[in-house]
Amino acid sequence: MLQSSHLITFQSWFYKVGSSTGASVNRRLDYPFHFVRRKNYDQYWLNMAREAGAEFKAGEAVVTLDPLRNQATTDKGH
Repeated sequence: MLQSSHLITFQSWFYKVGSSTGASVNRRLDYPFHFVRRKNYDQYWLNMAREAGAEFKAGEAVVTLDPLRNQATTDKGH
C-alpha cells in the first residue's frame, strides 16, 4: 500500500498570480504548497476507508451522509 509520505510528488515555496490586465504578484509562502498525483491520492484514501470498514460501490454516488451513525447512502439505496 502507498504510504502517505509518498503521496507528495512536488512542493513549491512560491506562487504567482496574474490578471487579465497583465498585472501579476509573486510571493514566497511561509510553508510549502504540496502537489500530488490525483490517482494515487484517491487510491490512498480509498484504501484507508476500506481498512476502516467502508465498502466501495463502483458506479454509485453517495447521496446522504450520517456522521452520527457512520453511515452513507448511495443513489442505488446501499
